Amino acid sequence: MSSLHFTTAEKKTETSVRTRTLHNLFWLLCSTGLSTIVNMTTNFFVARKLGATTFGQWSLILTTASWITVLRSAVGSDLIRTSAHNREYGRTIFIPALLTLMAGAVFLGSASLLANTALIQTNSILLPSVTMEAAVGVLAVMIIPISLFAGRDRMQWQLADGTQSLFLLLSLFTIAGQGLTIGKIASAYMTTALLVCTPIMIAGAWKIKPLLSVSVTLLRRFLIDCGHLFLTNWLYLLHLGLDLYVLQVLRSSSEVGVYSAALKLVVTLGMFPLLLFASLTPELTRRAASGDFEYVRNIWLTAARSLTILSGALALFLFIMSDKIIHIAYGDTYAATGKVLRVLCIALVPRFIQVVSQSLLFVAGEYVELNRGFGFGVVVQASVCMLLVPGLGPRGAAIAFIAAECATLMSLSRSAFRVFGKPSLSALIKTVVSVIAAIVFGVLLLACDLSAQLTFCAAASFYLLLAYLSGCFSLQDLRSCRSLLAGMLGRRA
Repeated sequence: MSSLHFTTAEKKTETSVRTRTLHNLFWLLCSTGLSTIVNMTTNFFVARKLGATTFGQWSLILTTASWITVLRSAVGSDLIRTSAHNREYGRTIFIPALLTLMAGAVFLGSASLLANTALIQTNSILLPSVTMEAAVGVLAVMIIPISLFAGRDRMQWQLADGTQSLFLLLSLFTIAGQGLTIGKIASAYMTTALLVCTPIMIAGAWKIKPLLSVSVTLLRRFLIDCGHLFLTNWLYLLHLGLDLYVLQVLRSSSEVGVYSAALKLVVTLGMFPLLLFASLTPELTRRAASGDFEYVRNIWLTAARSLTILSGALALFLFIMSDKIIHIAYGDTYAATGKVLRVLCIALVPRFIQVVSQSLLFVAGEYVELNRGFGFGVVVQASVCMLLVPGLGPRGAAIAFIAAECATLMSLSRSAFRVFGKPSLSALIKTVVSVIAAIVFGVLLLACDLSAQLTFCAAASFYLLLAYLSGCFSLQDLRSCRSLLAGMLGRRA
């Protein structure tokens, strides 16, 4: 009787976990899907209006302004992870987190302003840079209520970022008829940031009811964890912006624009595996805190196998359709971006696999290992950049980005093996081999002057058949994906 009771209780627990995860995943897909679509539309629109050279300058302003988002991500990650198993954490840390973000935004904004002036060396970008630092600083404090509620499995608050992006796009459409400049874009960022952040902060403070006092021990722990996560996110941001800095110094702003257009597409697609693990973070954190590493390891294996298959399909799609995608998104003036995208798309495979180890190390609190992995990747990237960019330009930067992703993957996987145990690598290796074989097959088909759409369909069919026959995935994986989709649609209904 007790055994039957235990089994029933266990089933109820698993159903509850599945329901929460599907709920989180649904809202994350809605919020991130909205943000991604709107941000990419904004990116295409701005790139067409500004031209490659001015768009290169704007890309550098955005990249340096994103230094503030490093602190935003660090504080937000700590709030999600800790509030997942301590619901009172938000009340006690709300005020210290707000003061930390405000002080950090002033310091990092000043540093990024100096970097913009030194890199671009144009006085006309001074005021837009100041406006952008202020706008990003306003958006930074909004992460406090959003993250605290995400840790409580209330991911719908994530829609705030997508709402700000939508308001920004509408604002840019409105002023585009008068001529779009960097200054006008920065002003639109500031206006929409204030419009969205103000009600979010007021509603969040009203629901959380923050305390004015906080223990010294808790504050010290918060600052130490945020310091580790700040370094992790800083290294990650440096990885995304290092190629742009090197191209600006060694080549020109126009080549920064050409490379940035391709990089934004790849980085945007690389966000999707983070959605899956963001929806699982509260539950994985609770499991890791209780020592249930078996559950975490099972998630690791399933996610790694599924994401490598998906990354291969996306890399193949970008490789074959690159010219058409660039023409539709950016126009004929960015024709050189297609060649860069054909190289850069390969980074999706190591990037998707790397996200799995990265996310698991985060929920286990292994921040030092995360910093070591990202640091190693940045060192490799800088070395390859200095070697290849002077001669190859944007394509050399793309190769350096791929090398950094592979180096980071190797380091993080080694750390994850130590913490969670070594999983089977055979399916992952077979998937990578299948991707390479499919790309070679696609190159041969393109040489026969077939249409890009026909080439992609043939190469994708070849890839999936090869991956299935080599044992990279099974019909059970397809059933699991179908079950997940059905659960999401049911939840939505």
